[in-house]
Order: sequence, then structure tokens, then C-alpha cells
Amino acid sequence: MENWPIFLVSLLVHLVMFSSAAYSVLSCQIRTASEKSNLVLLALFLPILGPAIVHHILKRFVKHKGQWLDMSGGSNFETSGSIDNSASSDSGGDSGSGGD
Repeated sequence: MENWPIFLVSLLVHLVMFSSAAYSVLSCQIRTASEKSNLVLLALFLPILGPAIVHHILKRFVKHKGQWLDMSGGSNFETSGSIDNSASSDSGGDSGSGGD
């Protein structure tokens, strides 16, 4: 068993990453208990990559009203109002002035 230092370092790295991922999952208030337990188990049983995947899931996807939403593309929680509200604003920023 001459490779024990490699295994020890790998274990320590995994434990540090797991503790960070577990803290992020448990402090997340918008996840249900079953989602939290699944993410913690994923971070625990998939060495090194598990915590990285969990952090990616926490930052990118959110379950809202039974659907998983991708949060990387801007605000997806505009549930009130309509899309037609943007027609009243000038989106071009230039209202016809011909500046030289």
C-alpha cells in the first residue's frame, strides 16, 4: 500500500469539496427536502466531480411551480404582467437624433 498519500490527498480534497457543496445545498431555501437530500448524496458518492456538479445545478437550475428553469439566461420569474409592456419603451436608445 505504497500509494496511501495519493489516496489520503484525494480523500481530503473530496471532503473539502463535499463540505462546501453540502453547506450550499443545505442553506438553499428554494429546494425541497428530497431535492436537498438527492444533491447531498450526489456530492457524497461521486468523488471530486459530484460537488462540482451540485454547484452547477444550484447555480443554474431552479424548480419553480413544478418546472425546472434555467437561470443562466436572465430573469425567468416574470409571472405578472405581459410581454407587451416592453412596446411602450424605446429599446434603441436613440430617438432619431442624427449626431455627428
